[in-house]
Amino acid sequence: MISRNYPVTFFILLCSMALSSSGCRVEGGAVENPLGFDLQRGAGAFEFLTPAGATTESIAVHYQIPLVGDINDMPVIFVFHGAERNAASYANDWSELAARHGVMVFVPEFSESDYPSSVGYQQGNLVAGNQLRPAEQWLFSLIEPMFDDVQERLGSAKVSYDAWGHSGGAQFLHRLVLFGGELRLDRAVAANAGWYTVPENESSFPYGLGASPIDESDLAVPFGMDLLTHLGSEDTNFMETGWTGAYAQGENRFDRGQYFHARALQISQDNGILLNWNIRVAEGIGHDPSGMADEAALILYP
Repeated sequence: MISRNYPVTFFILLCSMALSSSGCRVEGGAVENPLGFDLQRGAGAFEFLTPAGATTESIAVHYQIPLVGDINDMPVIFVFHGAERNAASYANDWSELAARHGVMVFVPEFSESDYPSSVGYQQGNLVAGNQLRPAEQWLFSLIEPMFDDVQERLGSAKVSYDAWGHSGGAQFLHRLVLFGGELRLDRAVAANAGWYTVPENESSFPYGLGASPIDESDLAVPFGMDLLTHLGSEDTNFMETGWTGAYAQGENRFDRGQYFHARALQISQDNGILLNWNIRVAEGIGHDPSGMADEAALILYP
């Protein structure tokens, strides 16, 4: 029985601080944590210790876990921040969405000092100069171990995870799909990317697959993943970039996203490979991470 002297919101806050497996229960949902739960309800952060060979020893991961609900029933989504490397801000933006849709949000922080420039982050730390880095140094190689770490901290086994990225994060995410290999990634939503790695041999990385770890003959796995290119209908301002090969894809993010999906469809048909990628327009939204996140959450967790 909840005392009349305390509001329900205060009781929920007290429950969120309890880490025992028995938890506590409130009207409208349970606050029950698995036996091995090693995080906290609400907002938090932890240090992910990277595998041997990575270019940094640890990565900060910010998160949002709903105050009520069964951890075992909640999906996991990785959110990839933009070029400003503002992971904490992205986690905060997803706090209400996490509660509303009953999803646990994890936002790794790929700092400028550890992964400088577009090469270090948006392009996945794949190359150094004109040479491919060892695979253990790729950012793409860290997401699966990070998912294992998340599961251990949750004390709950998850079969798969979803992912959402906006702007620079969308650049990283679509390249994760291309170069990440076999992933437990269920659904990926890449929103308003500045430009793309088109899955074609004739263009060199980072604009295409030339001089990259894969070529068009290796596209069955990435093409089989559920990738949504998500475009704000108003994200049409001229997008200047020092990566001049991007201009062949269009002059703005909206046009470049359409070009990317159209080329992927043509390449899949030319190679006889089924394409499980889709494209969707968010009407009335520009280069707005919050607005695009609202739309993505409705798509992923209706």
